[in-house]
Amino acid sequence: MNANGTITKTFHYKKDAELKWGMDLYQGGAIPSTNIRVVEIEGVDTEACCGTHCDNTGEVGIIRILKTSRISDGIVRLYYVSWNKALERLNYESDLLRNVCDI
Repeated sequence: MNANGTITKTFHYKKDAELKWGMDLYQGGAIPSTNIRVVEIEGVDTEACCGTHCDNTGEVGIIRILKTSRISDGIVRLYYVSWNKALERLNYESDLLRNVCDI
């Protein structure tokens, strides 16, 4: 994937979106609406989503995954921080590791 991969956000009638992309749209859960927003990360994934999204993947910057949780078969939710929070987390973990090594 390109470091600045395009993210498109479009609105569709639910039935039309399901015909085009199938039920894989609902990895994060079904959306109770007749009109849905579809978010597509070029070459990676397409999802129905109501959340906030960047215009390209480069806007996300550095990320640090904090934890994961299994939502259902084949579906895993990632909890992460980005940009300054990711750098703060990396610094915290480095300090922690350094302290453990000193002990």
